[in-house]
Amino acid sequence: MHAAQALALPSGRPLTATERNWLRAFWIVVASGVLFWGLHLLEVAAGRTLREEAFVYHPAETPMRMVGLAHFLVAILFMTTSRAMQRASSWAWLAGLAVLGIVLCRLFADAGGVKAAIPKALFFTYFLLHEFRDQAFFYEANGDLRSGPDATQTRRDLLGLPLLALGLILGVFFVGAGLRIGGARRYTDELLGWAPAGLIPLLGLVPLTLVGLFFLRWRARIERRHAGGLRAFLATHRPMLLVYGGILLVLLFDILVNRRAYAIVTLHVAAWYVFVLAGFARRPAPSPAPAAPSWRWMRSTRPGFNLLHLGLLALVIAAALVWAYGFRNDAALSAMNVVLSKDAFPYWTIMHVTLSWMPR
Repeated sequence: MHAAQALALPSGRPLTATERNWLRAFWIVVASGVLFWGLHLLEVAAGRTLREEAFVYHPAETPMRMVGLAHFLVAILFMTTSRAMQRASSWAWLAGLAVLGIVLCRLFADAGGVKAAIPKALFFTYFLLHEFRDQAFFYEANGDLRSGPDATQTRRDLLGLPLLALGLILGVFFVGAGLRIGGARRYTDELLGWAPAGLIPLLGLVPLTLVGLFFLRWRARIERRHAGGLRAFLATHRPMLLVYGGILLVLLFDILVNRRAYAIVTLHVAAWYVFVLAGFARRPAPSPAPAAPSWRWMRSTRPGFNLLHLGLLALVIAAALVWAYGFRNDAALSAMNVVLSKDAFPYWTIMHVTLSWMPR
């Protein structure tokens, strides 16, 4: 699209597929929060006031864990039965990434896991890179980004937007830690305590300085590669401004309200679910029609995918209910603890994200 045409788009333009899908995913997250908040209130009314013995540990955490586990299972099933896995090189990639994932899990645990500030920040950064990359993939797959030789580079350029926003947030946080102001002062010793006291305020400025340098380099690349420069680039790819901006707003709201980033994981799962369902609507029905309930039917039809995804979600929820109400979430039941517990979920997330780097 020509730069002038891009800037002339009316403000009341219809939503693109990317924007519609993301908003549907967002409302799924809202609905899940309302539903699990209601379940939490019912548990409290029934006398299950100890979170360690309840099914709903937290109204935002529990739906994240339930849909996340189902999503991980669907992803590995689809990956290992795809046509790409008919090549030995694909299995080699999968094995290598699995080993890398195990190593990352071990390093994460040894560093303190989500209870330590730096490992927790790195964990969520790793997940957000996965989320932002997937949203750029959706953008092209939905037909909102023109396919062509420049599409890959455009996706990379678009990733600069959320990276800049996250970098700005991180940079401001480090400034607060360096100056020992606001909530960031609680992390000064952990982040910068290794340096001489007189250098700590200066070191707090380093991340923000790096973000500024990254912005200058990113903007220069945009001005060089895209007709009309940065302004036209942003106007042309306005759907991704809504998506990335919405993700960051959900993340900030989640951190401010829940002190954790729970909803952002649920949003990621919901976005994939909506994207796959929309894909079935775009593609012609398979011919010959696969018989239900065959694996081909589950992979290639909307009813089959719903049965698989929602069926696995129902099984995960049922297992969690049995563990909570039948065994009070007893960690001694190692199989349930390893699969279903809130403490195990970050490690399943690391494995899922690491395996997602399989070449597409």
